[in-house]
Amino acid sequence: MLSVKHFVCCGMDVHKKFVVATIAITDYRGVTSYIKRKFATFNSDLKTLKKWLFDHNCSEVCMESTGKYWIPVFNILEDSCHVVVANPKYVRAIKGQKTDDKDSAWIADLFKFDIVPSSYIPCREIRALRELFRYRQKLIGHRSSEKTVSRTPLPFPILHSPLSSQTLLVNQQPPLLIISLPVRCLTRNTANPCS
Repeated sequence: MLSVKHFVCCGMDVHKKFVVATIAITDYRGVTSYIKRKFATFNSDLKTLKKWLFDHNCSEVCMESTGKYWIPVFNILEDSCHVVVANPKYVRAIKGQKTDDKDSAWIADLFKFDIVPSSYIPCREIRALRELFRYRQKLIGHRSSEKTVSRTPLPFPILHSPLSSQTLLVNQQPPLLIISLPVRCLTRNTANPCS
């Protein structure tokens, strides 16, 4: 038989717009009672969740890593609680009549026996550094795609030079000269467009 490791713990089922939290309180006889509550995912509501956990002396929290929705909940709770973010495959409930209340209670039951492996979450400074690095990579990608776009030929392959009567191919035309051409010169009309 499994022994209880966390006598007061909380299981959370996190969604985009709300969080269902269930506090499991196990007494000395091994009987568990549950307190359930639903919170919205706004910062003020998450701070209310933090206070609610504090009021019930709950410092052990387990939640399923659902997409990116767990991140704000984790950020609010990490200073005051020991938060375990679990892979969904380890806390998946048995198929049947699944509800948010049952899922959060199931996560709490698994966590009170400490059989849920925790995912690695780096410290706050490393997470901030990763965010900056990902943003930098995104900007570099945008810059590269803009360079590619600027190097592709214009949709019209032949231009008439305003400086001479010769017809020039776009690939032979210096880029600055193409930019400096008047808009009326960038037409396909071959009958002296720039006169």
